Amino acid sequence: AWVGASCAAGTMGIGLVLVDRASGAHRELSLGLGPGTNNLAYLKAAQVALAVLPWDRPVCISTNSSTLLGWMQKRPDPQYGSHVEDRALMWEALEKIGTVDLRQVSQGAGDAFEDRACELARCGAEGREPVPAARSWKG
Repeated sequence: AWVGASCAAGTMGIGLVLVDRASGAHRELSLGLGPGTNNLAYLKAAQVALAVLPWDRPVCISTNSSTLLGWMQKRPDPQYGSHVEDRALMWEALEKIGTVDLRQVSQGAGDAFEDRACELARCGAEGREPVPAARSWKG
């Protein structure tokens, strides 16, 4: 899953590109979430991805957010940090799944799935419909 997030004028949006590597099938999600921050939007995007991904096969989360990757690698301290409750919910899902491959990707570096997730997030934050995706992507 590629997760993207955006915050336009204080309104959060998330974008997900979910890919089944075995079949090549993919699904997309663009969603506006209301007021918040970019970091909280990334956290919400990861929560949604973990909720909808099938857990009976390997799970990979790719993002350009080093903050999100850090949160996914270390259990939250309930006495410290931002978005502690949301991070704890994400950790509950991570524990149910087991092993999750985490990958840092760079926005604008030619990863079509990452670029698409970010575009979907911008659409969600701006309250507009995304342009339909090309079907010949190579992730």
